[in-house]
Amino acid sequence: MKQSIGYYICCLWGALCLLAGCTEADSPEGSSPVNESRQDISLIVDSEVDLNSSPDYGVSDEVDKQHVKNVVLYIFQPSVGAAGYTCAAIENVGWSDFFEPLPETTAEMTYRIQASLSPYTTYTFLAVGYETEPVYDIMNNNEVTVSTESYTLDELKASLKNEKTKDDIAGNELFSGTLTVTTDESGKIPEGSVVELRRRVAGLSACFTFTGFSEEPGKVAVMLYKDQNRAVPVLKRIWQEPVFTDYINSPLTSSETVNNQCLLELNITGDEGSSYQTGEKAVYVLPIPAPAETDATNYTLAVVVYNLEGMAIASKRAALAIDGTLIFNTDLGTGIIDDDSFYRYPIVANRFYNLGNADSPLNVVYDPNNPFEVIVEDSWEGIPDMGFGD
Repeated sequence: MKQSIGYYICCLWGALCLLAGCTEADSPEGSSPVNESRQDISLIVDSEVDLNSSPDYGVSDEVDKQHVKNVVLYIFQPSVGAAGYTCAAIENVGWSDFFEPLPETTAEMTYRIQASLSPYTTYTFLAVGYETEPVYDIMNNNEVTVSTESYTLDELKASLKNEKTKDDIAGNELFSGTLTVTTDESGKIPEGSVVELRRRVAGLSACFTFTGFSEEPGKVAVMLYKDQNRAVPVLKRIWQEPVFTDYINSPLTSSETVNNQCLLELNITGDEGSSYQTGEKAVYVLPIPAPAETDATNYTLAVVVYNLEGMAIASKRAALAIDGTLIFNTDLGTGIIDDDSFYRYPIVANRFYNLGNADSPLNVVYDPNNPFEVIVEDSWEGIPDMGFGD
C-alpha cells in the first residue's frame, strides 16, 4: 500500500513537470513578464482652433484638421541642488505606428512609458507633435537632452533648426502640451493621466481675384510687416488683450534672395481684358505681436501685386473686421473710417487667418488714385521669387 501511494505521487509529480514544460514551450519566443513599473499615459492631439476670444481673428472653415505624424515625449524632474528641471527621458511615442490611417481630427492614443520613475517625485511630461520630422529644436540656451543640465520650463522654446528655412515653418504644424504629476510610493503616476496637445502655430490661407488692373498682374504676395519669427514658446503664455505676450522676438534674417517678410506667394492666371485669379494656398506662421500704435507701420498683413516682370504695381493692407474676417475696406462696420487699429493685430497661435478661399476669393480692386496703400519696401521691389520652393 505504501509503495502504491509513492508510485502515484511520483506519477503526479511527473505530470505536473510535463505540464509546466508544455506551458513554457507554448509561450511566445522572446516573451518576458510584464514590467509592472511601466505605466500608461494618454496623449490627445486636439485639432480644434481656439475660438475663445473676441474677435475670432479670421478663422477658416477647416477648424478641425490636424496633420501630426510624430509625437515626442520629454520627461522632466526637478534638478538636484539647483533651480529648474533636468530631462530624465526622451521617448518617441510611435504616433504613426499607432494609427492606420493617420487621423485628421482630434485623436487620442495610450502610450506605455518606457522610463522607470522614482517614488514620490514630481514629473512634468512635455509632448511635442510634428507634421513631419522635427524642424524645431526644443531648448533654452541649448537643445534639451537627457543629461544633468538644468532647464527652465517656462522659458522653453521651439526654435527653427539652423539648417531649416521659412519653407519649413510654412509647411509644418507644431503641437505641444504638458502635464505635471507626482508619483506614488511605487513610482506610478495617477491613473487616467492625460497630456493634451494644442497647436503652437497660426495658419494663413489666401485666394484672390483681381479687378481693374490695366497692366497684367503676374504674381501676388502676402507680406508681414516685419521679418517673421523663427521661435515660439513651447508652453502657451497666458495673455489678455491688448497685451500680447505669447511669442518670442526672434526674426529670421532676410537676404538679397530670400524675403522672410513674405508669408506666401501665388501665381496669377487669366487673359488680358478678363478676370484674373489665383489658386488657393495655405501656410503656417509663428506668432508675432501687432505693430505698436506709435510705430509708423500701420498694418500687420499687406497684399502686394506684381506685374509679369516682377515689379510691384499695387499694394493693400488687410483689415481684421469685427466678424473676424480679413478684408480690404475703409468702412469696417464701426462708423469710423480708416480706423488703423483694425489693421494692427497680433498673429496668434492656434488661430487661422483667411484672405479668401477657393469658394469665396478675396477680390483685389485696383485703385488708380491710390494704388499703394502700403509703401513697397526696397526689399519687396523687383523680387518675383520670394524665397519659396516649387
